[in-house]
Amino acid sequence: MEYGKAEMMCVALAREIKDGDVVFHGLASPVPMTAMKLAKALGTNFTYVTLSDGVDADWTRPAVIGSTLTSNTYEGGVATFGLDEIFDLAGTGRVDISFLSLVEIDKKGRINMSYIGGTYDQPKVRMPGGAGSAP
Repeated sequence: MEYGKAEMMCVALAREIKDGDVVFHGLASPVPMTAMKLAKALGTNFTYVTLSDGVDADWTRPAVIGSTLTSNTYEGGVATFGLDEIFDLAGTGRVDISFLSLVEIDKKGRINMSYIGGTYDQPKVRMPGGAGSAP
């Protein structure tokens, strides 16, 4: 069986998660969602947090949908919360790993989710933005 880029990324991300970590993924992030479910399936004991409101949801629910904006990421969880609260956790150092989407990444690890080409005021392509992540 051949594996594609998404499968390889899931394995690579899952390997980064260690016992005791607090880990969250952003909105519309099916690869990180699947990686976190894989880490749980492999027995890694960590706190699974999603940007779409759930803490330690039932990881056994299959990641069969293309979006993380469904009950798949919060049903069976021990808590729910608002978007501001997850960024408060991250901003105060209570999150070990954050998996966020991006359009571009540079060699220093800076992400771009705002625009491609042109200037900020007149981009060639306007992107959705970082939903709270640093630009």
